[in-house]
Amino acid sequence: MFEFFDGGAEDEITLRANRAAFERLRLLPKVLVDVSRVDLSAELLGSTSRMPLAVAPTGAVGFGWPGGDVAIARAAAAYGIPYTL
Repeated sequence: MFEFFDGGAEDEITLRANRAAFERLRLLPKVLVDVSRVDLSAELLGSTSRMPLAVAPTGAVGFGWPGGDVAIARAAAAYGIPYTL
């Protein structure tokens, strides 16, 4: 079970590709910009999301936390973020 959550499937090609993609991302710091009111909302598939993302099921979250998939869906709904299934 540990390997399921810790690693990737088989030869972990996708895991390495995902890590490499995140390593290529860089944050662009902005100074002297008014951030007293930040709006992260975005329109996704015709609906407004409070953040420009959607939460997707992880497949076997129940192995690590029984009822975890339902808890994640409820948390997403509470924060106005789409949950896909």
